[in-house]
Amino acid sequence: MSEIFHGWAAKEQGGKLTEFDFDPGKMRPEQVQVKVESCGICHSDLSMIDNDWGMSQYPLVPGHEVIGMIEKVGEQAKGLKVGDRVGLGWFAGSCLSCQPCLSGRQQLCAGAEGMIIGRHGGFADKVRVNWEWAIKLPEALDPASSGPLFCGGITVFAPIADLGVKPTDRVGVIGIGGLGHLALQFLNAWGCQVTAFTSSPSKAAEAKKLGAHHVVDSKGDETKRDRQHLGFHPRHRERTVRLGRLHRGARTGRQAALCWCRAGAGSSAGFLSDRRQEIHIRLPARLAHHGGDHAGFLRAPRHRPGHGNLRHGRCERRPRPPPRGQGASPHCIETLIMLEICIDGVSSARAAAEGGADRVELCANLPEGGTTPSAGMIREVRRVFEGGLMVIIRPRGYDFLYSEDELEVMLHDIAVARDAGADGIVIGCLTAEGHVDSVRCERLLAAAGNMDVTFHRAFDMSCDLGQAMEEIIRLGVRRILTSGGMPDVPQGIPAIADLVKAAAGRVSIMPGGGVTEDNIAGIVRTTGVCEMHLSARHRVQGGMTFFNRNCSMGVYSKSDEYAWREASAEKIRLAKQALTEAVTR
Repeated sequence: MSEIFHGWAAKEQGGKLTEFDFDPGKMRPEQVQVKVESCGICHSDLSMIDNDWGMSQYPLVPGHEVIGMIEKVGEQAKGLKVGDRVGLGWFAGSCLSCQPCLSGRQQLCAGAEGMIIGRHGGFADKVRVNWEWAIKLPEALDPASSGPLFCGGITVFAPIADLGVKPTDRVGVIGIGGLGHLALQFLNAWGCQVTAFTSSPSKAAEAKKLGAHHVVDSKGDETKRDRQHLGFHPRHRERTVRLGRLHRGARTGRQAALCWCRAGAGSSAGFLSDRRQEIHIRLPARLAHHGGDHAGFLRAPRHRPGHGNLRHGRCERRPRPPPRGQGASPHCIETLIMLEICIDGVSSARAAAEGGADRVELCANLPEGGTTPSAGMIREVRRVFEGGLMVIIRPRGYDFLYSEDELEVMLHDIAVARDAGADGIVIGCLTAEGHVDSVRCERLLAAAGNMDVTFHRAFDMSCDLGQAMEEIIRLGVRRILTSGGMPDVPQGIPAIADLVKAAAGRVSIMPGGGVTEDNIAGIVRTTGVCEMHLSARHRVQGGMTFFNRNCSMGVYSKSDEYAWREASAEKIRLAKQALTEAVTR
């Protein structure tokens, strides 16, 4: 029997919250169910209610600053038990196998699941999240007031950790509002000498009560003199530490917080020793739900390198950024657009590692669109490539309508790929009518367990891309590899941009097919995707000196039996450089 949750929802854009009962569906094995004790109110909740970012779905149950008690634990959940008090933030799930997840920065996962994006949040009696996003609370924390720590709190703490602020530092906080008041308390407890800069003199007494040792009226005539007296002098060299431009819409670049730090001798905060300088900390406009790269402070994940196994660690993280003002896409952070290289051998895996690829998709028979590689090939690629390793599970070329015998082969191949060290699999099954074959896909996903999953370009061969995407999202697949239903990505750009907008962060759209180091930047800027897929190959001449031109060993080698194509480290480097320029321009 289905369980019913009771919440408060906006039924339309800008609507008032009214009582709302909903069925959360079947609980996934990696999830925990939390009975909500309290939930903070954030401006991002209002933005979602008002659809400011163009990705809200109604009815919408907001709430992403949740404190509650675990009442159910999925069979694959780790490190938590019934009765644990936990805190939940903007995220509700991530893939645990991509490069950001494996490096402890799960907040940058392209397939991350937002707490209130395409699902219901904490303004309800119960909520479900993947176990790694449920942070166990120390007993000393008051559950009634701890919710904001998982939003504004981690946002404020991130620059303190990023800059290595020490108890001997002088730190200035500009703006004593929703975030600034937390910064004053954190820095005072940290042991710093804290100066509050405010344009509202009436806040002086409150600022000192919160932890400021000095208060400066930033609009008053004495501001310059006060800054010099406190050790902040305009003649000292100034630099900006940009922690991540997360928004590229109309609100991009709003300087929401500005801190001055004085570094002492032996500083580890990136300052010159025994020199004073001003550090501008730029935080994104929607600070309330962005936690910075050190958002994993509460508990850092541990894993076996290359195997995608997150053990008992958990980490509160920053969400995926909302779409640009045009509503086209959820944009990624600075240079952290994932670059996946399609490879078919160990030499190409070495080139991917040398060129700086984040992830590879390993296939055999690339001229046929890719088929399942051997166990030996998977193991050798795992040995030379430390990034994410996805393995295609496809028993043959041609169409994607599979028999029961072929499905059994695929199920066995998934087990082999996992045992050989693969982080994830790449699958795709269609019905005779061109729809996603959910029955067969569900069997493959069950065999994959907690492995990362991509739905490959069988998607492009479906009869309705929008309908197929919704079914793939329902299945829980993390990303879709697509050319937009066209022969190559350049021709499919309009469709890809529409898919990204419609996905609204619920699944990652990864362009692949006809992508090169020359066009990759334009594709990213036009579509707003967070992952890119290309082969980056060049021609390699074999070492044979004897050539028998009377016969050939394969259909695709008739033109040249003694040359082939492999991934090029130089092409991959150029693609990586183009991505960097595309997102920092």
